[in-house]
Amino acid sequence: MIDTIAVVGATGAVGRIIIQQLVERRFPARRIKLLASARSAGRTLDVAGTTLAIEELTPESFAGVLREAAPDDREAAFSMIGEALAESHAGYSAIGLGCAETDAMVDAIAGLGPARGFYGARISGGGSGGTVVVVLHERAIPELRALADRMTASRTDGVRI
Repeated sequence: MIDTIAVVGATGAVGRIIIQQLVERRFPARRIKLLASARSAGRTLDVAGTTLAIEELTPESFAGVLREAAPDDREAAFSMIGEALAESHAGYSAIGLGCAETDAMVDAIAGLGPARGFYGARISGGGSGGTVVVVLHERAIPELRALADRMTASRTDGVRI
């Protein structure tokens, strides 16, 4: 059983459908945490006869869900997030957004894998490349920096940016 599942965007149309599906399918979680915009924070929602408070979605509130998880749950959550990032990136690239450089970075990170602390990556931003979001363990940061330096140098004739 999963300890906690967080529903991001809990007050939106998709969030409400996710909550409904969790209840209808009796998703095996001990706790559901509802996260939404500052505008919705403090309100409550009835979920299967239980009144749940909506918390503001912040990096800290989301990270808190991962920190509270048992080690096995945390590892599984990071892996699931990584898989979602990969699928999202593939969809983004399939419609012609992104660029060769960001695709190469995402592919390189996927190749490093969870054993080295890399769970996933995807392009982010307004299209045509530039920013890659990476979910990784803190111990992997030096390797990410080295990878970024190598990839930047290979595309700028050795000049580091």
